[in-house]
Amino acid sequence: MSSLSIHSLVIELDAKAVVDVFLNPNYQNNAVSPILEDCRNLLLRFQQVQIRHCFRQANRCVDFLARMSFDQVSNFISFICPPEDIRNLLEEDVAGLYVNRVCSVSVSAV
Repeated sequence: MSSLSIHSLVIELDAKAVVDVFLNPNYQNNAVSPILEDCRNLLLRFQQVQIRHCFRQANRCVDFLARMSFDQVSNFISFICPPEDIRNLLEEDVAGLYVNRVCSVSVSAV
């Protein structure tokens, strides 16, 4: 996006189904196709775009902001600086720290 001097954009989503939809140019769904087309048209403004899946645990900042949005009165908020509550998560992300992914495993006795 030239007005922000952003030429390359990496989008990481923790919703694998949404990533698959974005990566499939032939996807058709009357309910979401208009929104999908709007998103694709916005992405054309960037010189390079990558859309990839990541686990929710790797996307902790976004998860935090999404949960924070439930308490907001306004429909749209723009931050000049990250909110104080998220700075620790950002610092951990920059440092390359991660959270182990917890998976349920069924163990059966033989």
